[in-house]
This record gives sequence, structure tokens and C-alpha cells, in this order.
Amino acid sequence: MYRTGRRLDGDVVRCLYRWERGAGTPVRAGFSVSAKLFNAVRRNRARRVMRSSFAAERRALLGVQEGAARALTVLFVYRGRRGVTAGPPDAAGIRGDIARMCTTLRATMEKERT
Repeated sequence: MYRTGRRLDGDVVRCLYRWERGAGTPVRAGFSVSAKLFNAVRRNRARRVMRSSFAAERRALLGVQEGAARALTVLFVYRGRRGVTAGPPDAAGIRGDIARMCTTLRATMEKERT
């Protein structure tokens, strides 16, 4: 993903995505949080928030992806805010970033489909 994927950057989340031919699932997603940022409890919280945020947006991506010959693979990486290492993950920032990224992905998918 890091070498061959495209990248979208948000305030606290980075999205890496690529199109794959012949994959079985129309949209696959992964979620990652660096061990350098938080302890295990906070990393898991950040992953849960990213998963739930993407689940809310996934339906819109699936609607565009139907009938396409390629599948979308997405990786969301929590980066945190610059210079802020203490405190819990920024749930509102995660939700906003993922919503914006999914909107951008949807527009990209519609553009490439035509």
C-alpha cells in the first residue's frame, strides 16, 4: 500500500488506497495505529473509532462500486495531531477525516467509472 497506493491526508488520519483487479470483495479496509503514539488501550480505541466511522460511510462507496471490474483496498492510518502526544485519540477528528476521505474516494470512483 505504501509503495503502490495513492494517498489522502487529513488532520489526524492518512488514507492509502489502490484499485485491484479481480479481487473478491468490492471494498476492503484496514486500520492502523502506531505503537509509538499510545498504549494498547488508546490504540484499540482509535481503531474502534476508525472502524465505526468507516462502517457509516462504506455503504456510499459500495453503491458506486457495484458492477465495477476492480476492487478498492483502503488503509486508514491514525497519525494524531502534530506535537500532541498525550491524551486520548481525537474521535471527532477521526470521524471528520474519514467522512471527507470517503466523499473524495466516492468522487474519484465516479470519475474513473465514466
